[in-house]
Amino acid sequence: MDISTADGEANKVKRQRKSNWRQDSCLLLLQLIAENKTIIEGKKFDSAVTAKVRRDTWDEITRKLNAAFPDSVRLKSEIEKKWWALKAQGREELCQYNKILQGTGGGPPPKPLSETALAVQLILGRDNVAISGTSKGLDTSAFKFR
Repeated sequence: MDISTADGEANKVKRQRKSNWRQDSCLLLLQLIAENKTIIEGKKFDSAVTAKVRRDTWDEITRKLNAAFPDSVRLKSEIEKKWWALKAQGREELCQYNKILQGTGGGPPPKPLSETALAVQLILGRDNVAISGTSKGLDTSAFKFR
């Protein structure tokens, strides 16, 4: 938000910087999401899981996380954003790990997966296409075009 002064300069209103996410708060967030994964990561068109149920679930996760870590109180939007970031980080790590496992060898062994990646794999499922990819490619040479 800008506040103009008489001399034309804009003073920026600074927002209070929050502390970085600690590993234990990230793991608690992942645990809470795992407990509610059918609501958080369920099908978006499931009639049993309405938008209100999702909002209430995120409110409950926010309340529990803030109760566990009162020194760094987070907003619901910040917690949801952190879940998306952790999910992306975990998927990327899992994809790289699977890519190394499918290699022909000759290189160093893959480093073990982090707790975050293992938790994301548990939440999304081992057979999730976003993590494992498709099992077989499509042989386009078999198609005949007219």
